[in-house]
Amino acid sequence: MTFNDHLQHLVERALASIPAADASDIYAVSFLIGNEDDDPRQPTLTIGYNTETQAQRSIQDTSDQAEARWNYAFWIQNELTVVGDLAWCRRTALAGSGKNFVAEDHLGDMVSRSA
Repeated sequence: MTFNDHLQHLVERALASIPAADASDIYAVSFLIGNEDDDPRQPTLTIGYNTETQAQRSIQDTSDQAEARWNYAFWIQNELTVVGDLAWCRRTALAGSGKNFVAEDHLGDMVSRSA
């Protein structure tokens, strides 16, 4: 499986995990690019979404409706999936599985980490 295929599979699975009750209220899906521990050598992709209900809830905490709708800080921080974040992997997908995964450390050495 290529990386592109793997990424597509992760996105499809993440979107399929959205609760039916939220689906009709969603107005935006986010693909947030970041870095694990603010290290640009460790990019991450966080997939999430926001709802009209959350935007309406956030208006009282923002300067206007546009900020409530489009400022990610006011969105539901739902993290449907996070690609590339080793801490997130340890916290979710591998938690309690007893599995190990291998990753490169900051110096390029291969290190094994337990879930």
